[in-house]
Amino acid sequence: MAGVTSPGDRDAIRIKVKKCSGLMQPLYRSFSVDPQLTTFETLQQLLANAFFLNSDFTISYLSRDENGQEVYLSLLSDWDLDAAFLSASQPCLQIKVDAKPFEGPGLEDWDIVNAKDVPGSGNGNFRDRSMVGMPLVGAIVTQVEKTINRVQRIFITSESEDEITKAARPPLSDSDFHAYLDHQGRLTRPNEFRLHVYHGGIEPSLRKVTWRHLLNIFPDGMTGEERFYYLKRKSNEYEDLKKKWLSDEREEVKYIMNMVHKDVLRTDRMHKFYSGGDENLNVKKLYNILCTYALSHADVSYCQGMSDIASPILYVMKDEAHAYLCFCGIMTRLKGNFMLDGVAMTRKFNDLAKLVECCDPEFFTYLKDQNAEDLFFCYRWLLLELKREFAFHDALSMLEVMWSSLPPDFPEGELELSGPPAPLSPCMSPTDRMRFKFARQRSTSISQCSSCPSTPSQTQSSFEEPENSKSAPPVKENGPTRPVLPKQCCSVDSQQSVESDCSSKAMSETVSMVPDNNCNNEAMILKEDHFSKPDTPKERKTSEAESTSSSCSTEPSPNVTMANGSSTKNTYATLPQPQEFGGGNPFMLFLCLTLLLEHRNVVMSNHLDYNELAMHFDRMVRKHNVEKVLHRARTLFADYLRAKVNSSQNEQSTVLDSPVKQSVTANQSKAVNGESC
Repeated sequence: MAGVTSPGDRDAIRIKVKKCSGLMQPLYRSFSVDPQLTTFETLQQLLANAFFLNSDFTISYLSRDENGQEVYLSLLSDWDLDAAFLSASQPCLQIKVDAKPFEGPGLEDWDIVNAKDVPGSGNGNFRDRSMVGMPLVGAIVTQVEKTINRVQRIFITSESEDEITKAARPPLSDSDFHAYLDHQGRLTRPNEFRLHVYHGGIEPSLRKVTWRHLLNIFPDGMTGEERFYYLKRKSNEYEDLKKKWLSDEREEVKYIMNMVHKDVLRTDRMHKFYSGGDENLNVKKLYNILCTYALSHADVSYCQGMSDIASPILYVMKDEAHAYLCFCGIMTRLKGNFMLDGVAMTRKFNDLAKLVECCDPEFFTYLKDQNAEDLFFCYRWLLLELKREFAFHDALSMLEVMWSSLPPDFPEGELELSGPPAPLSPCMSPTDRMRFKFARQRSTSISQCSSCPSTPSQTQSSFEEPENSKSAPPVKENGPTRPVLPKQCCSVDSQQSVESDCSSKAMSETVSMVPDNNCNNEAMILKEDHFSKPDTPKERKTSEAESTSSSCSTEPSPNVTMANGSSTKNTYATLPQPQEFGGGNPFMLFLCLTLLLEHRNVVMSNHLDYNELAMHFDRMVRKHNVEKVLHRARTLFADYLRAKVNSSQNEQSTVLDSPVKQSVTANQSKAVNGESC
């Protein structure tokens, strides 16, 4: 495409740097870099050495908006550096280095992608940049920091270690999994299977088998033998798709292959499974999977971030074709995240903002004061479903628990491995374009806020979608106007199994949790009522829900609005239903909420502004405690589901007055009050 040259086609890119420091005269440097080898960390080191910087500094690059106006965009990650190379390096890349964090509109970047400890604000733990050229000293400092963090995690915690680390039940074992199969290998109890995974995770050796079910690649009701031949047939179909693009010499195809190649070389490269670059066979497999998907789904193509979604799947599956099937399964749900119109991401930003405002109004008010209520700094969390926020193996545990919170969504017929035919139109990464639109939107929003302050009653975020609103992101013409939502949702019922009064065209399934009365500790039970889809009714065998004891404290569920003492008991009822909340993945929002609440005191006590807040969470990449986060997210999610079922019961109490309904309500009241059932 004219006007856009892949950096992979150039051996070197010229960089001109302007260093600003208050009222002092600016300094200038220029040098060339190899775009294939230069990472954001490398660029930081070059700039620190070039200007003898031994304190914190920020970087931005000169770009142009859609109207051709010059604008500086902050550069905080490898992803930003890619965008700069792609869109702003002709004839050279112009960079500005500031000794202070950015303060003007248009410089608040919310997309921090790579794991990088950016020295800066917040906790006062700075690493002297004079050590940047001293590997031994830097390594010692890094090890000391890691040791201190371990000690802090042991002693500085408000919850006991047992409470944090113990799951509600043991991980799913081989014998557990076979208990959910019949004698022919059919998965006859998919909801109970997901319930077990939700509360305890999966033994690592069993993930290869069970993830295929969690990612919905099999049609419903397949026997073990049928699944074997299904995988074999689909693997052959994948090989045929791969052969097509391997022999395609078009420039558009080469451009997409170039984009994918650059990303896979940096995806989880610190993990042994992907280390070694092109010499590693697993890197080649990941490259084949992403190229095949992009060139077989021209309506989606390739966007940065897809490699992060495919990486853990390939690590678990090992087999390239099987990993491609699972990737297609998850992209059926996630492809809206990568559409240029930004509708799906906008919906998720809105829902997360509503959740934070509902649970912690004081913290949300603080974010509004910092012009951060749009939560743009959470972009990576929502796009990649928090994959990068935890260490690699911890992310595997988090992902399987999150997937198990979703109801089964079996493909109708067979899983589609290719999309509808569409012309390839390679251009700057759609994700980069979408980020640029959001960044410009944020700049405009902040400028308007500075001249027209909002009233306290105004709660609409800049991500709302009113008609003719300037704050809504630009929407591509002829593009989708609604995000793709799962075909099913999740509902709530009592501990005992009862026959539903709903017809086959009732609401789809919802997930709920109620206290377990067989123990003193609060426990969670995930129960799903099975309703048929409106267009394709299916007979499903209902089974009695399992109750499991968790390691939660004996205290009631915590009120997250601890700052002002308000309760979330009733406010959750104002949030959307589970099938709509978070684009159909509500548990992901509660994981995001947990990360925010874990750091809200640090953020507020240190008065972090938007950039400082974004850099703070960037430093936490791959450092969050997965057991603690999952424990608290499950508790918050249970409170939300209780509120939804109570609200639903109140609405239906005047309509449904049958003896069965009264019995269910009585049992639920006993459960909430702690009486034995």
